[in-house]
This record gives sequence, C-alpha cells and structure tokens, in this order.
Amino acid sequence: MIENKMKKQIISEFRKNPDVLIEDLSSQMLLRGNVLKIIQDYIKEHPNRPWSQKYEGLLYLPKRISLYSVADFCNLSCRMCGGSKGKLKYIKAEQLETIINHIPSVELLTFVSGNSEPLLNPDFVDILDIVNKRKINVQIVSNTHFLTEKVVNKLVLLDSCVDYNVSLDAVSEEMYKEVRGASIEPVIKNLEYLKEQRDKYKNNNIDLSLLMVGMSDNIEELPKMVKLAKSLNAYRIKVDHMTGVAEPGDFEKNPNWQSILINAFTIANELEIVLNVPNDTWRKIVEYLGTEKTETNNDDKKVEKTDNIVEGVCPWLETINIYTDGKIVPCCHIANDLGNIFNEDLFFNDKYINAKINLSKGKVFKACIPQNRSNCNYAVQLKGLENTEDYFIEEN
Repeated sequence: MIENKMKKQIISEFRKNPDVLIEDLSSQMLLRGNVLKIIQDYIKEHPNRPWSQKYEGLLYLPKRISLYSVADFCNLSCRMCGGSKGKLKYIKAEQLETIINHIPSVELLTFVSGNSEPLLNPDFVDILDIVNKRKINVQIVSNTHFLTEKVVNKLVLLDSCVDYNVSLDAVSEEMYKEVRGASIEPVIKNLEYLKEQRDKYKNNNIDLSLLMVGMSDNIEELPKMVKLAKSLNAYRIKVDHMTGVAEPGDFEKNPNWQSILINAFTIANELEIVLNVPNDTWRKIVEYLGTEKTETNNDDKKVEKTDNIVEGVCPWLETINIYTDGKIVPCCHIANDLGNIFNEDLFFNDKYINAKINLSKGKVFKACIPQNRSNCNYAVQLKGLENTEDYFIEEN
C-alpha cells in the first residue's frame, strides 16, 4: 500500500514538473534504487511523452563508478605494470562531490589502482567522509603500503560498506620483492593493525580480500596466501590471469599449476576462505579432475558446456570509469572518449547514452576484441564469430 502510494506520488510529480523532481531527488541522493526504477518504468511505458524523452538518459544511469582517484602515480614498480613516478594527480574532495551530483544513481564507488595507488590521494580521508554522508558503499583496490592508522580508524567507523582489496601477489619477502620491487613487511604490519581495529570495532562494515595476479612463479605461494587470509580475517582470495608481455608469464605456464590450485582449494575449504579463479581456469580444473562438480568454492560451482555463441551483453552496463580529469571511458581497458563528467549530468551526456544503448543491444567497441585480449568473457565470445563487425559500435 505504501509502495503504491509512493509510486503514484512520484509519477504525478514527474508528470507535473519533472525538472524540479529530478533536481530534488538528485540533491537528496534519492534518485536511485526503487525510486529510480519507478521513473525508469514510467519512461519505458510512455516513451513519446515530452518529459520521458527529455529524461530518457535516466534509463542508462550506472549503479557503480570506477574512479581513478590517483592518476599514473604509484609508490611501487611492479613487473606487471611498471608503476609511475610522474607528477601526482588526484581527485579532490570537492571534485568528487561534483561527480556524485552528476551521477546521483551511484550506489558503489570503486577506487581502482591500475598503475596508480588510490591511498596516495591526500584527500582520501575527506573522500571517505563524503561517501559515508552520501550513503555510498566503497570498494578499494590498494597495495596497502599507505594504509595509515588514520585511514584505518576512519574505515572501521564508516556506516557505508567497505570492500577492501589488497593487491598482494605474494606472501614471502623474496617473492614479493621479485614481483613488486619492495618489502612486504609494512603491508603485513598495516593489515595486522586493520585486523586489530576490526576486532575492536565488531560492528565495522569492512570485508577484506587478497588479490593475486597469477604468474608462473608466484602461483607456488597461493596455498600460503590462503593461510595468510585466514590469519588476517580476510574472506576471499581472487586470482587473475597475467596479461601483457611481462615475464614470467601467466600461472598456467607453470607445469604444476593444476595441482597447486587444487591444493589451495582444499586448504581454502578447510579454512572457509573463498578462492576465486578465472572461469576459463576453473573449467580446465574441472576437466583435469574429470568431473562436473568438485569440492571447491569458486563462484561458478556448476560448469556447463557452451557452444561458440554470444550470451548476454557487455558487463559494463551498470558501471562507468572516470579518470582524474573527469574523462569518461567504457572500462579500464578501453580508452574511447565518452565525454567529461565535470561538464554536465550524466543523463544528458549524448556520447555516454548512445554507447549504453548500443552496449545494451550486445554491441561493443572495436578496441574490445584485439587478438591478445582475454579479460572480457563477452568479447572473447565475439572474437570467435563470423561477421564480428556486426557487433561493433559505430564510432564518431
């Protein structure tokens, strides 16, 4: 009854004065969730009404922002990306306010790393205050060298949910130095302090995860990393493929990679740690064991045979990537320019909306499927088809 009354009121206000309603909902961070869906459903049902046409862009607002809070500047020189020691560029707290104002639908804000380190942002604590005030959940990808006590003390008190992901790649001092060119000691020290504070503030909303770019040498340390995750009260370890030309190559080049992963899965199950591996690797493990189900805890527990057909659409439909200068790009791998978030509300950005419309129809940018890219499962499916050009977005 209450929901029906709210629905009627929202639709009535939208028809009567859509500009005032949208501005009011945006300013209060209410243009998301069920409220946004009510308006979206009305626009879909009445596409020819003037107010529906003006605000058609509301249909394509993202739930998640992937933000480079620091650009091309890192304290490490990992062999996967080389890092950067250029001039520090970062998103200021007031700039983040503008971004959120222009994307009022956001429910999750991801601070990505790439060849940068988000915790090097001098405004990071103020940024956490902003997302907490706006009731936005956060996901952080960090090498954790700059996880200061000040940041930890802020994180454990946030009402917003925090998914904290540590780019770790190794457990031993020797291997960590080999991969990341630094000592692992400060990282472990910072994570132990995080655990101490999480234990102290039992109601904290932090989920801790460890990340590994799996290579032919460091994959040997995966079973030890599972045990480390347990000691730090992390819930998950996520293993990704090695991409690019750096050596040594991907973990599947290790002749013993199957047995290493199976051992790690066994330990993870015993310790109740989630262990995620790429789906293609998961299928190979299942084939290696000669069964369709194993006692592992990868997300994709049931493995089904698939023919060479395209299933679904580009997974970027609910996400948007933004650089420190406000430039919008499709994802972290594709640099197509979709405008600047500092200039206008996202739902009035024609470049962005047209890209979303095409992506929702199953099309992708031509740059999505070069011969050497395997990071996007959807693009991999497309790559194997005839007449692939039919699936490309026409670029201006």
